[in-house]
Amino acid sequence: MTNPLPGSPRRHSLSGKLGLLLLVALALAPRLSGLDSPPVDAHHVRQADTANIARNMLREGIDVLHPRIDWAGPDGGYVESELPLYAASVALLWRALGQNYQPEPTWPRLISILCWLLGGVVLLALVHRRLRGPPWVYVLLYAFSPLAIVFSRNIQPDPMAVLLLLIGLERADAAAERDGASAWLGALVAGLAMGLAVAAKGTLALFLPLIPAILWARHRSVAAPRAALALLPAVLIPALWYWHAHTTLGAEGASFGLWGASAHKWGGPGLWFDLATWRAILGSAAAETLTPLGLVLLVRGIVVARRDPELRMYVFGVLLLAVGCVVLAEGFALHNYYQLPLVPFASVLCGAALVDGSKRLAQWGALSNRMRAGLAASALLLVIISVQVGAGFHSQSLRRDLRVEEVSRGASAMLPRQHSVVVADRHPQTIIYAIDRRGWHRTRLPPRELRKLQGLGAEYLLLTDTVSEFRAPEMHRYLRLAAVREASGPGWVLYWLRAAPPLQPAASTAPGGG
Repeated sequence: MTNPLPGSPRRHSLSGKLGLLLLVALALAPRLSGLDSPPVDAHHVRQADTANIARNMLREGIDVLHPRIDWAGPDGGYVESELPLYAASVALLWRALGQNYQPEPTWPRLISILCWLLGGVVLLALVHRRLRGPPWVYVLLYAFSPLAIVFSRNIQPDPMAVLLLLIGLERADAAAERDGASAWLGALVAGLAMGLAVAAKGTLALFLPLIPAILWARHRSVAAPRAALALLPAVLIPALWYWHAHTTLGAEGASFGLWGASAHKWGGPGLWFDLATWRAILGSAAAETLTPLGLVLLVRGIVVARRDPELRMYVFGVLLLAVGCVVLAEGFALHNYYQLPLVPFASVLCGAALVDGSKRLAQWGALSNRMRAGLAASALLLVIISVQVGAGFHSQSLRRDLRVEEVSRGASAMLPRQHSVVVADRHPQTIIYAIDRRGWHRTRLPPRELRKLQGLGAEYLLLTDTVSEFRAPEMHRYLRLAAVREASGPGWVLYWLRAAPPLQPAASTAPGGG
């Protein structure tokens, strides 16, 4: 990176402003479909948990330091989670709009879209300050990445966290070219934004090295003290939050699994040398995050960055996320939305490739007809494949899990309110949110575990055919002694739980529960 370009800031032309407005309109269109649908579409477990925390804040008071979840017992205990800034924003909006017992899912989705669009504005400010060419070219992938389209409308904290990350980078970049109090204030604001971003989404800690890198590249004489000022809140805020989450919120046992092997995030030799891990990560990057066209442009943009120091920050961001794929291999392999922070960095590099390509069009006439036809056909094929792949991913991601809706609808009609329930299902968190009851969730439920939960106050059991215990003989024997069958439907049974009996020794009996 180099010092700022001399002269006054470039003005947006009328065509540039019209292009930007068209870009916003086109970017909004695919994000507005299904805004009123419940969180039972892409990654609905994550959406349901986030909406669950927001709903509890709406009903019981907005306490950002003590998020509560419905699967933490009969009283809805605390949950060890990331900083719930997004859930608190959703609860505030619900309250302002007079939403109460059944808040609509439209509004949290709109907050996500707004955060993503504001992030695009911040990215535009960043590239307008440093890069030549129409600024909107650099945010094309940011607007139209299939992954970004899907997850910028989901009930998840990721779009807000990416917005905070971009604010931190933009403020650090702005502070690097200033002197005096405004420079120190900018560094502090950058650190605060980065700290909140990491607290709200732990994986964004990968990008903390960008702050000192930006300051060092722009203004080396004062880089060290400004970087120290910025990194202090950037490190301290998430450190304090995750310490509080682990020692206080996690004391009750309800956790999103932030640490340890049970978190299903971390890498290791078993994952690094498993081809399935990299097929999942690289396949998602090529097809969903970048699309084939974006992948080609990204590679070309990295080549262009070798000649333009202003682009190296974005290459560094891509490399940092690549390091994250190794450190957090299981998380990246399981959850494609972990790649969402890649989109702004890759978008700028793709835009640089397009700007560079437009300059090379002057050489088009020097090419042979066969070469021109080949290049045009290749580009057209890439565009068609990218559109088809992206549209397919978008359509599949918006598809609702009808099984969850059917089970939840039937069970909630039969399950009395204010009674605790154990939900045993492949996606129990989503069902607990949908039936709006408190209790516990399990994807495995041996009789001994159910007996323990009865001792903690469990009154009902909702058992579905997605878990092995639905037809297990041992569970059938235990439920004959410990429960009364209240209701059933396609693939689910609701039991009222009696007092916990002593466990019986194994014996041969016919399976039941269905």
